[in-house]
Amino acid sequence: MNEINEYADEMIRTYGVNVYKAVHESKLRGDVLIFFMKNPFHMTISQVSRSMRVDYSNIKRVIKGGGGHYAKDRALIFLGLLNYEESNGEETYSINFQGFNAAVILEKERESKSSDQSDQPVKNTAFKERNAGSNRNK
Repeated sequence: MNEINEYADEMIRTYGVNVYKAVHESKLRGDVLIFFMKNPFHMTISQVSRSMRVDYSNIKRVIKGGGGHYAKDRALIFLGLLNYEESNGEETYSINFQGFNAAVILEKERESKSSDQSDQPVKNTAFKERNAGSNRNK
């Protein structure tokens, strides 16, 4: 668990609380950032949406903002984690140095969490549910 705190501290120290909160309060926002890290070239929102198999409007809100949970001040562009380029009327996005490094930290943190959880014993709730049903019939 200390490893996770180290990653959180590193991200906050390097990129600030706003970046940390933004990529942690929305799993999709973090997923998109990591996607760009693994695909470091210019892509349209449509290309990202198709590649990730996520609705276009959700990807657009994560990248550009769009209200509610995906407010502009938490958008990856606003946070300075992605680059924007327009060419021939087409908007493309790519990860920048800051975004790449934040994605690396986030991915390490997620991997650390998943390895911590794999060390925990698995709770067998199916057994409890199956027996709860049989107790009702008595």
